[in-house]
Amino acid sequence: MGWVNHIRDLKYKYKIMVGCILCCLICIAVLWSYTVHETHSLLTQRSLLDMENQLQQSAAALDHQLQLCDNVLGSLSINNSVISAAEHEYTGYYEMYDIFSNQVTPLFSSVLTFNGDIAQLTLYSASNVERHTPWVLPTDELSETIRLQGENRWIYDTDQGVCKLQKLVSSCGENYLYIQLHDDVLERLFGSLSSQGYGVTLFDSCGNVAYDVPPNGLTSVFFTANSGKHTGQIWEQDGFFCSCRTVESSGWTIYLYQSKGYFWNRNWQMVPGLIGISVVCLMAAVLTSLLLSRLAVTRIENLAANIRQLREGQNEIWVQSKSKDEIGYLTDEFITMMQLIQHLIKDVYREQLIRKEYQIQMLRAQINPHFLYNTLSAIRWKTLMNGDEEASEIINQLSVFYRTALNKGREFSNVENEMKNIRAYITIQKELQSHLFQVSYHVDSSLYPCKIPVMILQPIVENAILHGLASSRKQDRSLGLSAFGKGRDMIFEIRDDGAGIEAEQLKQLLNSKTNGYGMKNVQERIHLLYGNEYGLEIHSIRGEGTIVRVLLPKEPLTDVEN
Repeated sequence: MGWVNHIRDLKYKYKIMVGCILCCLICIAVLWSYTVHETHSLLTQRSLLDMENQLQQSAAALDHQLQLCDNVLGSLSINNSVISAAEHEYTGYYEMYDIFSNQVTPLFSSVLTFNGDIAQLTLYSASNVERHTPWVLPTDELSETIRLQGENRWIYDTDQGVCKLQKLVSSCGENYLYIQLHDDVLERLFGSLSSQGYGVTLFDSCGNVAYDVPPNGLTSVFFTANSGKHTGQIWEQDGFFCSCRTVESSGWTIYLYQSKGYFWNRNWQMVPGLIGISVVCLMAAVLTSLLLSRLAVTRIENLAANIRQLREGQNEIWVQSKSKDEIGYLTDEFITMMQLIQHLIKDVYREQLIRKEYQIQMLRAQINPHFLYNTLSAIRWKTLMNGDEEASEIINQLSVFYRTALNKGREFSNVENEMKNIRAYITIQKELQSHLFQVSYHVDSSLYPCKIPVMILQPIVENAILHGLASSRKQDRSLGLSAFGKGRDMIFEIRDDGAGIEAEQLKQLLNSKTNGYGMKNVQERIHLLYGNEYGLEIHSIRGEGTIVRVLLPKEPLTDVEN
């Protein structure tokens, strides 16, 4: 079952390609089988019909040839000069010579001249004639075989060839006309059939084989004069298709046969064409399978890639489908489902943010700002009276920090107050870190009235100091904070030349959870307030430092929010 599992685990596009190619191969196999079978059947019927036509033409040609010679014999057998020469009682050789030379010889010579197929024409006379070769001979010299078989019918004699003996009309004695055809007459009539793949066997009316030539390169088929087959009937014998026809006027029988292998050879002539068609069909199947797999699988692969990116934390849905098929339906349902999930996630985040804001507000409410400010002010004046100006300044910055951080419980402040908060926090941290680093500020004062969430920059500055500068081994360390406008937005940039962040850690910084109110919380807070187009952008090189840019919309702080 390993191959079943292997096929099951194939990629979908390969399954489509293999399926299309297999279907094409099956269709080609069926096409081959059907075409070969039907073509063989049609060619066989056509060849058998051609054989019958060829047999009919050959029989007609033989009959025509013998009929011409019969007409000659018929004319001579009733000729008065021939009859008179055969029945005359000659008184002397001179008389006989005179009659033969003036009557028989000119007549027979003219017949031979105008009938090129006749090889010999002889008059056999029962009177007292002498041999007058080759035109007149005594009847006693007539072959007994010719007399018995060839009288009034065409026969084939192994010595004489095709011949016939015709008795003279109104002859009182045994007077005959003998006609013999040239040896090549039958070859001219049937010789071309061998080159066409036919074999020919010819029997005369007495059952003698007059002509027997097999197909080229093959042996003859054995036939008998009376094989029990009828004219026009086709049968199989010794691997041949056979047919016969009897010439009614002469009684001769023609057997025509052709090898069954000759039919198959004609079928094989179409194999190159079938191979070409098969190759074209196979190439078309491959191209079609590639096109189908690309049309179907590309959309599935895009859907899978989007799902994989969502699993890795990227919340963008970029896959689209305009089709109404199953894949289009699946894509539309996936988009709808992910949009619903994102809405649910935003609702959960919003609930969490509201809960955190509520918790912060509860903490703020629990702290009496006036009590805190008055206490810090009293401690500051005590330290001043004791001459400790440095401690007094730290207490003063701590008072500024808490006043701007608590912000009377409001969620938004302006950039000016946020900068006071950051300056106070950095001043306190410098004292705590024993003036470990230098600080520079570059803030566009035109941004001071703009709205900004409270405490949005402090976690970033805290990370820069505690995880960047404090972890660095450099002698001279610096922290830079700048703010500037860009179109409808404003950008805050916190730059340090501390230890930097590892590449793998940098990828997870905005996605991982921390114990405190860290970078991920800042990112989520900005996304919930302004959308995904705003947020943090972090660039860091290990050992060189880190740059964090905060992109916020440039909006004025309203009276209600202030």
